[in-house]
Amino acid sequence: MEPEKWTANCDKIMRDIPMSTSSIIQDVYSELKNKSQQTGYGTEIPQTETGTANSTAKRRTKSQKDFKVFSAPDISSHAFLCLLVRLRKVIIQDAVLFLRDKALSHVLHHPVFKSPEFQQYQADLLDVLKGDTKSLQNFERDIPGLIQVMETSRLDIINNSVALQHTQQQMENILSQKLGQLQEGIQCKQDHIAKELSDLRQAFKNENEARLLQQRNLQLVLMSMNSCPASTSTFSLSSPPTTSQSAGRDASSVSSPFAHSSQGDHDRDLPQELRSLNTMLPMPGFTPTALTDEQPTVEEELPFRFFRDAATVRDVWDEFQRYYACKRKHRRLGYDVARETDYTSEKRFINNRHVIVKEIDYLKATQGIDTDQAILQLHGEHSALRKSIAQFQDHIKERQKARTVLSQKQLNQNQQRHDISNNSVE
Repeated sequence: MEPEKWTANCDKIMRDIPMSTSSIIQDVYSELKNKSQQTGYGTEIPQTETGTANSTAKRRTKSQKDFKVFSAPDISSHAFLCLLVRLRKVIIQDAVLFLRDKALSHVLHHPVFKSPEFQQYQADLLDVLKGDTKSLQNFERDIPGLIQVMETSRLDIINNSVALQHTQQQMENILSQKLGQLQEGIQCKQDHIAKELSDLRQAFKNENEARLLQQRNLQLVLMSMNSCPASTSTFSLSSPPTTSQSAGRDASSVSSPFAHSSQGDHDRDLPQELRSLNTMLPMPGFTPTALTDEQPTVEEELPFRFFRDAATVRDVWDEFQRYYACKRKHRRLGYDVARETDYTSEKRFINNRHVIVKEIDYLKATQGIDTDQAILQLHGEHSALRKSIAQFQDHIKERQKARTVLSQKQLNQNQQRHDISNNSVE
């Protein structure tokens, strides 16, 4: 930038500074006035007063004419010059160090920095900075306290960095302690929640087992109360036979293929999906519609007839035995003879297979066990249930024998009465 433009810009900036709003300018004005009276530096420029917009010009008195006033631009210019004079040593020292580090700067092209005097001054200053500190005494007038200031600034920087590192270390320690406390609190809460969850699962499991046991006992009581000769005469675990002898033969021949290894020939006739599934526990609140599509008949089995409104282990096992018996009939009599029965039983068994899958999912979700454990548990339940059914079947047979004996006695008594009546008539 050219000197004329730089001067014009400086004058413009200094003119924009209001005189009444800057106390610094007033201080500089007083200092400049004192120096002008002592040394003659600067020239006071008289200027007429300028009032505000709503004030009028007043005539000066004689005492007022003797007082000389500085204008705001002149005061700003002189203040700027005084500032440059006060800081000229610092500016030159900074220029020396800057030119030493920035050798390719465009500032070097200025004639002032190419002069021999400046280069000698730069060499002397660098020699003072790099050499013995005692040589600073030769330049005390030019660079007072330069090395001391530089050393003090370095120490301040080091001390500040050390203090900052110490503060950061303390903050990190405090944050790590707080983080450890928070982690311990979260771990304690997680352990407490896990314990409560395990207690709830155990309580739910116990309640579910008690409810299932109560339901099983109630079903056995209902079966014993609602049993009759017409239905008990056809009670079996296989397909409904025509006579009691065939029912006993079917029940003895068609047993659980999952519980005994002697039924390997029968397992080969079953689908692959049935070999990995056992009978299921009753699922609370589940009522399949596939078991209630057809109306029960008198010839149907007792468990299937009494538990048609809810899918239980007995229903599933009875349907499986029906399907297995149909397979046996198909193998013995041919497809044409057992086609209708085979279709009906297979349809029911497929529906019950979905019930089995749902029961396994229910046990896995409620008790938190895998599929193998669920199958083992259901197999144990089925074995116990088959044992109870066998006991109930023996009880029904005993009652049937007692009723047969009683009916025979009544028949003999009636025959005797009939003979007596005939003899009396004769």
